[in-house]
Amino acid sequence: MKRIILILVLLALVLQGSTCNDSNFVFPGNVDSISDAALVDCDAYLDAKFEGHQCLLLVNPFKRAVRIFDVTDNQFILAPVGYFPLAVSVGQIPMRVATLPTLNLGKAFVLDTRLGQIFSINTKNDGQTSSFRSSKAEGGIDVDGGSQQITLAKSGENLWAFVAASESAKIQAISLDLKTGKESNPPTRFEFSSNSASINTLVTDTNSKFLIAADNQGFSVFDIQSTPNKLKYSVKTGLSVSKIIIGKIGVKTNSGEGEKTLILALLPSEKKAVLYELTDTETPPLGSVELAGIPMAGYIPEGARQNCCENSPEPWAAILTDSGQLQYLNLQAIIENRQSKDGKKEDKIGATVSVVETANVAASKTANPIAIIGASTQNEDDKIIQRKMFLIYSNLILSLNEGDSKPIKRIDGN
Repeated sequence: MKRIILILVLLALVLQGSTCNDSNFVFPGNVDSISDAALVDCDAYLDAKFEGHQCLLLVNPFKRAVRIFDVTDNQFILAPVGYFPLAVSVGQIPMRVATLPTLNLGKAFVLDTRLGQIFSINTKNDGQTSSFRSSKAEGGIDVDGGSQQITLAKSGENLWAFVAASESAKIQAISLDLKTGKESNPPTRFEFSSNSASINTLVTDTNSKFLIAADNQGFSVFDIQSTPNKLKYSVKTGLSVSKIIIGKIGVKTNSGEGEKTLILALLPSEKKAVLYELTDTETPPLGSVELAGIPMAGYIPEGARQNCCENSPEPWAAILTDSGQLQYLNLQAIIENRQSKDGKKEDKIGATVSVVETANVAASKTANPIAIIGASTQNEDDKIIQRKMFLIYSNLILSLNEGDSKPIKRIDGN
């Protein structure tokens, strides 16, 4: 029976005129139960022409696997047999994936919530084995039982994995070997606590300076560069923060052009997003906005990106709601001067948040929004032509140009 099915599939491909080198070919039926997704730099197939690509890692707990979508080539990474998408086997119930795409580590780390272990996947060619030719992840590193969240940061020469359980205030830090992806030898671990007994999410900023733990009362900011990690401050919203979105925006200051790091806190009970500046000390919120539905995922483009919507300048953010709407928010930066404690002037951002545009992007009533991920796409000549936003749902992926509300392309789905 398997041989008959294979023959039928190959016959269908021949009739369509598809080949292994068809850059527009996407194998159908690969997105069925996504629990998490992340972007990573990748090299596929040990081929020089695939080096420097970007890939989406899609975690499927029910298939106990991670699938890889090459966003640069617009197709899934194929298994060694060809035409069939590669499924990297990970533990028993893989739920979360963590990467550091800005550091080009060439590795991703997947948290298995049943086994309580972290597995690693090579995403770049290490000179000995092909990144995605292995059908099984490496691992696993034992973590505290019940761990549901994972994020990564680089401190000095060390890579750190931070994990936490949803029903606990404890955060566990584990030192990892940058080359092997395994636990450092000798092992280095420590624990610290947030101010809440329920951690909803863990994130780090792109500079690996801060760790942010969101909970049912707000969020806490920790200094990653200190060991053990020192609590800098806690922001009390009085409401549950489901997710923290971090991004940098370009600003003009008295000393020239610079960047500011922003936090967008999603408050599902109020259908609201609140904007903060991420600094060494607590600052009041810069603004908030009521949304069309419960915020489920968000995205702030890093640095200078194309303008959002019509006649709307940067900076901007995007929010995906449970009602199937994509909302663009205008993060209009206003630079103010203030006196610091030592009497010196320093630049401070004052921002307002307003809804610029709302688009209905729901393609399935049963689809649960997971994430919004921005990535660079290339044409056939391997020239970067535009930035794309990928809207990741539990059972499908949509893509569109950054800042646009249409046209929206359905990448794959059941």
